[in-house]
Amino acid sequence: MKKYLLPLFGMALYFTACEDELAPVSGSAAETVTSFSDLSECNKKIIGKFVYVSDSVKVYACTDDGWAAVTGAAVSGKNGSNGTNGKNGKDGNDGKDGKDGKSCTMTPFKDGSGFDVICDGKSIGSVKNGADGVKGKDGTNGSNGKDGTSCSVAKAADSDDVVVTCGDKSVMIHNGVDGKPGAPGTKGTDGTNGTDGTNGSDGASCKIVSDMDGVVQIQCGEGKDATTTKLYKAICGTKPYDPEKSFCTAEGEAYPLCNGKKYDPATYECVNGEPVEVLKSCGDELYNAHAKFCFNNKTYPLCNGEEYDVELETCENGKKVVVYEKCGDEKFKIADADHLFCAEFENKTTEEKTYQVYKYTTIEVKDKDYSETWMAENVNYKTDDSYCYNGADKNCKTYGRLYAWDDAQNVCPNGWRMPSLDEWHILFDVVGGTSADNISGKVLKSVEGWKYDSPATTGSDKYGFTALPGGLQVYDGGMFMFDGIDTDAVFWTSSGSGSDGTGPNAVYVRISYDKVTANISSFLKESRVSVRCIKNVEKN
Repeated sequence: MKKYLLPLFGMALYFTACEDELAPVSGSAAETVTSFSDLSECNKKIIGKFVYVSDSVKVYACTDDGWAAVTGAAVSGKNGSNGTNGKNGKDGNDGKDGKDGKSCTMTPFKDGSGFDVICDGKSIGSVKNGADGVKGKDGTNGSNGKDGTSCSVAKAADSDDVVVTCGDKSVMIHNGVDGKPGAPGTKGTDGTNGTDGTNGSDGASCKIVSDMDGVVQIQCGEGKDATTTKLYKAICGTKPYDPEKSFCTAEGEAYPLCNGKKYDPATYECVNGEPVEVLKSCGDELYNAHAKFCFNNKTYPLCNGEEYDVELETCENGKKVVVYEKCGDEKFKIADADHLFCAEFENKTTEEKTYQVYKYTTIEVKDKDYSETWMAENVNYKTDDSYCYNGADKNCKTYGRLYAWDDAQNVCPNGWRMPSLDEWHILFDVVGGTSADNISGKVLKSVEGWKYDSPATTGSDKYGFTALPGGLQVYDGGMFMFDGIDTDAVFWTSSGSGSDGTGPNAVYVRISYDKVTANISSFLKESRVSVRCIKNVEKN
């Protein structure tokens, strides 16, 4: 980030310093002070007075709006007006478009005899189907064949013979006569003795080489001649199991026996050799600890057999996915980390830490080599000396808390700081410009939430800074007064009044509903206003 020596042009720059009056200087020359914070109170008695501030090399004048820097601008003569341009010749007329060609279609006749040809909605002719050919003559009938003769079979009346009759003819078929017994055969000779068979080869010895998970592996033989065979004790579903060590459920799943006992895995588990009910209580519900888990009296399905943090994670396709980031009692989506962060506040006395989610914005203006990260909302960290506007909690939720200057020094979270006057000066210059047309107040205001003045002064929130009119609590004459709830956004700077910053006042910046610029002034340090923090630059 570039270093700037930046006056805030186009702003009403005034201080109402108490007890720091300037001694008058005789002569016509302007009085001189060392720094802006050394200026005396600008009131009606000294309006028109000029004072030279040596450390900013500027002359300030006391005006109705407070101390303002004096700038000078040379006035040049006006340029002569330009001559008028000659008139252009007229364009020629466009030619007319040609007519579209006509399309034709063929529509079949209802009786199917042909097609009607239609072009541009009109019938221009027809196409008919060809006529059928003449039917050929019928052939002559052939002569009828002769009737066949039927046959029948019957047993003869006086014998076991069979009579076959076909038409008017009959034939008898006689049964055959039994043959005579054959003569005895001759006696055969004795056969010769057979030779002894050869001894068989020795069998190979076998042994059990593995007996695991219901599979027995047997090896027969040794070395290269060895053969192995697998035997399954029992099958459960599609996998082998050992009935001496496990049991198979109706669903086809094998489970280890519990000290030799079977049990229902849906409702029991084996603990120290005894079946124990696995159902547990979650609120008013009983659940299976193998399928679900309990969180805040509500059950959730296990994610691939494991529990997960339901506040921060989800289970997608059997895998745990982190969705939220925890921040104290709050949480925010990791997808929103581009504009949200978890702020860590630390009590400097008790060292107690508190966590809150805050919005932030990175303001980057490349042509001015500027890039800084600012909070996009006011600090709402509770301290003993901080207050909500009018004591209403809803105002703290919207606008943050109001802090006295000494208390404000320690309310930015770890890694953040309260910006100095110079850092506010640079921000106003970068986003609003250094000319008399500075619009830093307009571009830093939120679009909504302000008292309406005119379209010209309505906020645009161009950089996401979102300044809200949270008002302030002024300390004056020993009394506190709330003011500006919908008209002014007021922020402390880390800069105190006086040459060494130890004066009774401290510098603040103000953005008002009816102005496009931002103003700078000072209050008694006991007054309470809002705090915005800027992020510390990380060192490489």
